[in-house]
Amino acid sequence: MADNKRWFKVWTSILTDPDMCDCHNDILGAWVRLGALVAQHGTRGKVKISRDHLTRTLHLFNSSESELKSVLERLKKLNLSVVFRNGFYIVTFSKWHKYQVDNSKNRVSKHRQNVTVQEEKRREEKRREKEKNKFRGNTRVKGGVGGEGKNGKSNYGAFVRLTAEQYDRLTSKFGEEKLKNYIAQVNEVFAMKPKVRREYIDGDHNLLIQNWHRRGYFDDAKGERFAV
Repeated sequence: MADNKRWFKVWTSILTDPDMCDCHNDILGAWVRLGALVAQHGTRGKVKISRDHLTRTLHLFNSSESELKSVLERLKKLNLSVVFRNGFYIVTFSKWHKYQVDNSKNRVSKHRQNVTVQEEKRREEKRREKEKNKFRGNTRVKGGVGGEGKNGKSNYGAFVRLTAEQYDRLTSKFGEEKLKNYIAQVNEVFAMKPKVRREYIDGDHNLLIQNWHRRGYFDDAKGERFAV
């Protein structure tokens, strides 16, 4: 089955390679034409064609046998052989795999395998930190947007403020998904009920979350909003 490639590589080294830079354009043209033919209709750098097909490919119409042999002989120095056998010409590029096979997938696969465990761990930690910072919100606080403000606390959403240590302790206690749900509910209550917000806005939100959880204000099963 033919390779049916859509391209034939012509390396820029043909301008400096000793065997190619001295070749006349007619020989280089013949080499390129046969290369394109093998790429499309051949298999692994080899193709079998008739004499008529060969002369049409090389544009040697009505050429004599001696003229054809002369061209084929000059092509030998370009790692290309054309041999007549059993009524057909066998065109073969001797270094086809080295110069024509696309091994980019293998290179990418090898590169990915060389990624160390430490690099994977670093990427995972960076991703988690990015997610955590994204969750903390972009509300402006003293000390910057979503950054540390008074007493080293950061905003988690619009109103809830915790230190990094408090957030980590609550995460260990409830799990990150539940904690996100609790914080979202507290922020919603503060937004909907100014009186409650004024009562707790400057308080210890770490203890507030734990107390509201202990009193059953959070619906863990459905994650529904609650009323205070």
